[in-house]
Amino acid sequence: MEDRILLVDDEPAVLRSATRALAPLHLTIDTAALPSDALKQVAKHSYSVVAVDLDMPEMSGLELITKIQKKLPHATYMVVTGKLEVEPSTVFISDAVTSIVYKPWAPEELISGLEYAIKRYHQRRHSEKTKHVLLIEDNPTDIELVTKRLQATDWKGKLTSATSLTEAIQKLKLESFSAIVLDLSLSDADGLESVETLRHSHPGIPIVVLSGHEDEERAIKAVQSGAEDYLFKWEASGRSLVRSIGFAIERHSNSRRIAQLVHYDELTHLPKRKLFRNHLHRAISRARLNHTGVALLYLNMDRFHLLNEEKGYDVADAVLQTTADQIRLCIDIPDKLGKLGANEFGIACPGEKPAARALSVLEKIRTVRAQNKANDNGVHELPLSIGVALYPENGNTVDELLQYAEQAMHRGRAHRDRDNDVHVEFYSAETHARELCVQRMERDLRQALTRQEFDLVYQSQHRIANGALVGAEALLRWHHNDIVISPAEFIPLLEKSGLIQEVGQWVLTQACKQIRLWHESGIRDIRVAVNVSARQLESEDFVKAVLQAIEQYKIPPACLELELTETSLIANLDLTSQVLKQFGEIGVRVAVDDFGTGYSSLVYLKSLPVHCLKIDQSFIADIGIKAEAEAISLAVINLAQALGLQVIAEGVETKEQLEFLRDAGCDEAQGYFFGRPNPSSVLTNLYMKSHASKFPVQKSEDKA
Repeated sequence: MEDRILLVDDEPAVLRSATRALAPLHLTIDTAALPSDALKQVAKHSYSVVAVDLDMPEMSGLELITKIQKKLPHATYMVVTGKLEVEPSTVFISDAVTSIVYKPWAPEELISGLEYAIKRYHQRRHSEKTKHVLLIEDNPTDIELVTKRLQATDWKGKLTSATSLTEAIQKLKLESFSAIVLDLSLSDADGLESVETLRHSHPGIPIVVLSGHEDEERAIKAVQSGAEDYLFKWEASGRSLVRSIGFAIERHSNSRRIAQLVHYDELTHLPKRKLFRNHLHRAISRARLNHTGVALLYLNMDRFHLLNEEKGYDVADAVLQTTADQIRLCIDIPDKLGKLGANEFGIACPGEKPAARALSVLEKIRTVRAQNKANDNGVHELPLSIGVALYPENGNTVDELLQYAEQAMHRGRAHRDRDNDVHVEFYSAETHARELCVQRMERDLRQALTRQEFDLVYQSQHRIANGALVGAEALLRWHHNDIVISPAEFIPLLEKSGLIQEVGQWVLTQACKQIRLWHESGIRDIRVAVNVSARQLESEDFVKAVLQAIEQYKIPPACLELELTETSLIANLDLTSQVLKQFGEIGVRVAVDDFGTGYSSLVYLKSLPVHCLKIDQSFIADIGIKAEAEAISLAVINLAQALGLQVIAEGVETKEQLEFLRDAGCDEAQGYFFGRPNPSSVLTNLYMKSHASKFPVQKSEDKA
């Protein structure tokens, strides 16, 4: 039989264009400009495919499809629309709708869509011919009646009968059936109980009730019990019975398809988050009852979004599917695997020793991935970060386990060794408490500037030869809730959060303001050192910000010294060189802080315009204790002198350390030997005293 096509669109130009585009297929093509015209055509002819415009007068395209389906249960449908924003999920109202074609179409696109629709039509017809229906009826006359009525149609399916519910259930165990036609008056079943029994024993098979009782209330109860349709036995023609069976099968298939889409991931076919939560809930309930446990593994595919951007969705989907297949190989019954997010998986491992079960799964994952890497099959593999939470040790509910396992995953991801393909982190309540504390501190830090909780103190720097106060290092302090928080705690958070640039600018401005105040009080020969982070140095506006602060408070540039660590200097040598040359031209001093703990490269010392080296306090602390510390300190001093640089020792606490540095030729020193960091007023008093009476350190006789 030749395929006949119906095109329905209220625009005549579209119908003409579509007819011309489909001419090479040599099909019989009818057209209709209105839905009412289409229904008249359907009453006259049988169509393989109906192509319907979505927006038409009289009724929508989807309403028209629903009406035509009652007349042509086997036809397939193409939806045509000019609206690109149409959501596909609203169009595929049944599996008979095969595709959406957007206007204006390319001829090959329309042909391709139609060919696929025709293919699906013949598949549906073939499926209909091979349907196997079980008729449950205890009256031989009625069995014969149903059989004759079906034979009078073009239905080619197979009909098998059973005269009791018991016999039917036995046949259902031995054979595969597409649908059940059920009489409610059976010798071994009481009315609607048979529907409920069959729904529970074989939920995958749709049921059509064929009853001798024309009772509307009974029909409603039958459908509520799980039947797809209710037909009155003496009025049901063969055609209506065939149509009812077909609709029941299709509706049931659609319900299962929708359930599959709702609860299972389309790509990996794994349970989605909601269904996985149900699995996890049951595992916890059983563990509580049996006094066992559950391990929850939360897996994240790192760098997945980058792969999406760089390689495209097809590659990313392939990697996702491969990873899911790998993980499947690593779990055993009764473990459950689910997809928790775009690139996240969950594994629930119940058992007496859940931690050991988790470790076993993790070891298998590592082994499988190592084997795949050794085979070098050309498939992209992304690193995995895995968090593990345990019931009952870490939590007692589904939400708690998911929350804690995800937290552990994120913590592991943040600290993952880049060379480690699979990084695992077990949840720890103590670690979590510390992280919450850090999070609260970071949140409070964001308000510290607004609340004026920051303050500067100054550690004095002295010329070793005569003890004169020649400079000060500005040090940031945070007064929060009547507590002074250590810089060791909050400075790393400023760096991590990016607040270091804003706070660093505040420090720079306040230091320049203090220089101005000292100048106004007659103290003009003190320079102030300000610590600069790598982020500040890399900022495009940093040089401009320094210039603005100098101009705002009208201070000599030489009174300001910027301290940078070796690491920040080397991070971007070209940029650093350009920035420091600008500071050199302005007259701002540059000091290398913590010298000896970083790269210690002579190259950058020769090429960069720095003025001073600061010996790290870790070396100074070991003077008189470790010979290597003294040797390093002496080497730094000699290096600085050879390069014409000034050298300052940090962390000087004892007279012995000071004498060693003086004898070695060190220029300046700072540390607790001279005093702790203090407010500017204390430093002002110290300056006045140091200039009223100098205190040169006496040269020791043994080092003369």
